[in-house]
Amino acid sequence: MNYRIWGEQFDGPGLLLVHGNTANSHWWDHVAPELATDRRVVAMDLTGFGDSAHRPAYGFTVWANDIRAVLREALAPGSVIVAHSMGGKPGYQAALTEPSVGGLVLLDSNIGRMPAADRARLMADRADSQARVFATLDDAVRAYRLFRPVDSSIDVPSYLVEHIARNSVRQVPGGWGWKFDQAVYRAALEPPTPVRPLSCPVAVVRAGEHSVLDDESYTDLLRDLGSGTVTATVESSGHHVMLDDPLALIDLVQKIVRDWI
Repeated sequence: MNYRIWGEQFDGPGLLLVHGNTANSHWWDHVAPELATDRRVVAMDLTGFGDSAHRPAYGFTVWANDIRAVLREALAPGSVIVAHSMGGKPGYQAALTEPSVGGLVLLDSNIGRMPAADRARLMADRADSQARVFATLDDAVRAYRLFRPVDSSIDVPSYLVEHIARNSVRQVPGGWGWKFDQAVYRAALEPPTPVRPLSCPVAVVRAGEHSVLDDESYTDLLRDLGSGTVTATVESSGHHVMLDDPLALIDLVQKIVRDWI
């Protein structure tokens, strides 16, 4: 399992950054150093993503085990999981089952619901489709796209998108392809873990534009997590919070975890 460390000189509780679907640890490259000024920060690749190994099958329990393994190997007890989007589901499972977790920050992550039926079918079809192969690295980088609603008002700097793109492809027979295993899409069909209060602190951060948490999902999630849940909205951000407004996210995470670790 691949992970990278910033602030390795710090021994106390730190942060574990968990990416979302089809992403990898490099989505945090511009954020992690700023969070590591006084604590250790680790960004991991879940199995099937980035530079971690592929498996015969995937699911949220498998990825929760990945998270627990990295917590135990790379971070001190009491460390906080910061999980984006799909990564919130295994992040929640890990926080639910690992007593040493010091807190959980969910970044625009709808952990209590399955995708809508049409989206779930689309993702299942993608799992069985032929992976794209590009003739050159530059062709693959040019083809890389962030999911973005057509009416979004937010632009991610092109240099940041290119950095992520170049770290999201690998050489494959016949050319270049995405690092993630297309079989990960099948996890979209796995029912989520029923949400209940955690024994550690939890924060729910919602994107200000096109959040995956609609009002009903947001209300249900806060009810299920319990009354002590910290809430925040990054108004200047869409779903990809760490790309859309990294400075706001850095400031927010630092404020949230200041009282936890």
